[in-house]
Amino acid sequence: MANQKLQSELARLRKQQARARHDEIFGGFSRAERAEYDARANRIHEVETELETKPAERRLLNSRDASGTKNPTQTLLRMLLVSLTAAGKKIRGTLLPTR
Repeated sequence: MANQKLQSELARLRKQQARARHDEIFGGFSRAERAEYDARANRIHEVETELETKPAERRLLNSRDASGTKNPTQTLLRMLLVSLTAAGKKIRGTLLPTR
């Protein structure tokens, strides 16, 4: 169910981005529109990353300390996991033999 919510959010954000790019062609972006566009692009990246991680990894990455802020160690682990996930995709796509 969580995946369905993320999938629908991703679809909605992508439609908004496509509409924004279309509008930009004909009128350009104001600073506020550019900020909204960039924020959506960042959220798209976050959602795509979240969809690629396993549920246990997702719980680890989203954990917070007692004060309610993200733990710096968890943030570093997240960055490492994202880079390893991206590297793994490149490796799977290029170095491993296909069947």
